[in-house]
Amino acid sequence: MLKEKAGDLDIPLARLLLVRKCQHKGLMAPEPGAFLLPEHLAEAEVYWERELIAQLPGGPLPDWKIVVEELAGALKAFFSGEMGSRAGLLPV
Repeated sequence: MLKEKAGDLDIPLARLLLVRKCQHKGLMAPEPGAFLLPEHLAEAEVYWERELIAQLPGGPLPDWKIVVEELAGALKAFFSGEMGSRAGLLPV
C-alpha cells in the first residue's frame, strides 16, 4: 500500500512530526538502524509469516528478505532527506 500511496505522503512533514513526537516523549530521534535491529526483525518475521497471510487471500506474501531490503532503503531515504516533499518511498 505504501508503494501505491507514497505520492500522497508529505515526507518532510512526516519526518518533522516523528522527530517532534520523539522529543515530546523524551526520546532521541530515531535513525534507520533503530527499525532494523535483529530482534525486532525476528519478531516481525513471525508476524509476517503467521498473521499477515490471512490478510492476503489468494496471493502469496512477498519474500521477507526483499521486504526487509526495501524497508532499509526506504528508511535510509526517509531519514536522510533524499526524498522530495511528495516523492515515492519505494520503487514500484
